[in-house]
Amino acid sequence: MNRREFLAVTAAAPLMQTTTRTAGSMFVCMHEASSDRFDFRAAMEGYAKAGIKAVEPALTKNTEDDYKRAADNLREAGEIARPFGVSIMLEFSRMSRFVGSLPTALQLVRAADHPHVRVMIDTYHFWGGISKFEDLELLRDGELHHLHFEDVPADPPREIQGQPNRVYPGEGIAPLRRIVELLKRKKYAGAASLEMFNPAIQSMDPYEVAKRARAAIEPLIA
Repeated sequence: MNRREFLAVTAAAPLMQTTTRTAGSMFVCMHEASSDRFDFRAAMEGYAKAGIKAVEPALTKNTEDDYKRAADNLREAGEIARPFGVSIMLEFSRMSRFVGSLPTALQLVRAADHPHVRVMIDTYHFWGGISKFEDLELLRDGELHHLHFEDVPADPPREIQGQPNRVYPGEGIAPLRRIVELLKRKKYAGAASLEMFNPAIQSMDPYEVAKRARAAIEPLIA
């Protein structure tokens, strides 16, 4: 499904809200990548049946591999997003040699200095990459805008892990409860969004994936 089709479907028959802010508490969210083998409607219907009220649709996105221009590019993207009330989020990746850690992501977002350019964290990239737990202290209160929430397995070795190696929260070695406690102290009260790339999980009934997501995530964010 391309961007035009996505907008048409959601306008004609909205199944649930896209990720929005809920005051005062964290909540379970699903990234559509977790059901990549299903079309948009089937995934949304499965998530909704499981009681999920927020979703990240999978839309094509491009990046700019140039530190010198990155802040300007982010600022320009923020201006494009502003009239629509949308925030552009910078996600660092453990596999990136450009933005591979939370401190670098914060540096670029702060340099952009735009209200519609925000930073996000993926716990798989955070704990499996070069970031340190203490880096979370760099966050200002309310600065974190979104959270991808998965675990890092003990095996295979982290150096050869790829996106499909993510596991459900609580099944790996990341100190997710400690991370959640610190993020709450930093005034984060948004989504804990499951994003999975294992083909076996992506091929499962979206309802079953979402049900398992709730069972894994809710005890950790309560």
